[in-house]
Amino acid sequence: MARVVKQRKPPVVAIVFAFLFFVATFFAVWFGYQLENKNTETLQIRISELEKEKSEQKKKYESEIAFLVELILGEKGSLATVKQEDQKLLYEKVQFAGGGGYIPGIRQYREQLRSTEESKVDEEARRKTALKLKDKAEEEKQELQKTFADNIKAETDKFAEFKAENNKVVEGLEAEKKAENDAFAEKVKSKDQEIAEISSKKNNLETVVDKKEAVIRNKEVEIVKLRDKLNPDLTHVKNPADGKVIKVSQGDICYIDIGSNEGAREGMTFAVIPRKGSGVSDIKGSIQIVDVATTSSTCKILEGSAGSGDKIANLVYSDRQYNFVVIGNFDLTGKGSATPEGRTEIKEAIRTFGGYVEGKVSPQTDFLIVGQRPMDPASSKPRKADEKDPVFVAWSERMKEYKNYSEFQDIASKLNVPVIDTDKFLKLTGYSPKKRAE
Repeated sequence: MARVVKQRKPPVVAIVFAFLFFVATFFAVWFGYQLENKNTETLQIRISELEKEKSEQKKKYESEIAFLVELILGEKGSLATVKQEDQKLLYEKVQFAGGGGYIPGIRQYREQLRSTEESKVDEEARRKTALKLKDKAEEEKQELQKTFADNIKAETDKFAEFKAENNKVVEGLEAEKKAENDAFAEKVKSKDQEIAEISSKKNNLETVVDKKEAVIRNKEVEIVKLRDKLNPDLTHVKNPADGKVIKVSQGDICYIDIGSNEGAREGMTFAVIPRKGSGVSDIKGSIQIVDVATTSSTCKILEGSAGSGDKIANLVYSDRQYNFVVIGNFDLTGKGSATPEGRTEIKEAIRTFGGYVEGKVSPQTDFLIVGQRPMDPASSKPRKADEKDPVFVAWSERMKEYKNYSEFQDIASKLNVPVIDTDKFLKLTGYSPKKRAE
């Protein structure tokens, strides 16, 4: 399997943190600058308003002064002209005007003038204060701009250093990745060579297998030919004797010359055949072992009769292990109803007698035991085909058994495998489910 090379990711968190710090610094400086501009604009507006009020007041006072000068001199003039007039002349004019009529006006004018001058001084002071504040704000603005520029430069320098360091890391990762890719390519090349060698060996083995399969096919043909010679008529299956009855006691007890040394076990059954008989039609009874000794066994007669010297035989019991395939349903209870349970019982009996039960018919199969055809389960197919659903699994098994019933018989016919029905199997083995020994 190809090795997956994981690339190391650049320090994204550090990059994001530096970017966010830069943005925060920028907005802080910008907010301070905006606040300073707003204060400066407010001061300028206030100064402008004061200048406007001062100008209007000045115009008002100048108009009043001109009016007073005209009253004093009797003609238009200026305040300087009035000051240059002789005090006596001024006194006479005042006396002539009614004995002090102008003096209160002049005093009032002087008071207003003095008040105007004071106001002017105050306005000038306020203007100077505003200018100082403006200058201070300008200084703070320049300082903030300088600080901002310094911070930007510092952050730019840091980012440049970080970028340079990150580039070194990336270069290192790329070099490491290249080295790993080269190593992986070398491994792939080596594996390709191994695969080529394995493929060559596989081809050689396939050639050998083909030759072996040809030999097997030839042997299978030979087996079929030998079966044809041994069993030319499957309706007359020969059942060679496995032993004989050596004694018959009163009742239904007899003794045979097969014991534990020959593989005899309790529960095994045998067909009883006369001394001169050999085929299925010659079977006269069946017996079942109830007690096993070393060289002999005690049996119970299940069906028919048995006599001293009669031969006993079981289709399954043999010096070598026969291979059986069992298909269909079997009626072993005598109720006329063939069931899958009967098939299970037949398989267990074959294993008890020493035989081997296979799952399908092949050239190695010795006998095919056939019961009744199972019912076609097609009409009861579940709606949902789910391999995990027990109902669907059970239905699939029934469908498989239904299809195998005909298919296995066709294969057995082509391979000349003997096909034995229920009755013949029971007779050739002496097995009698309805009358088992107690």
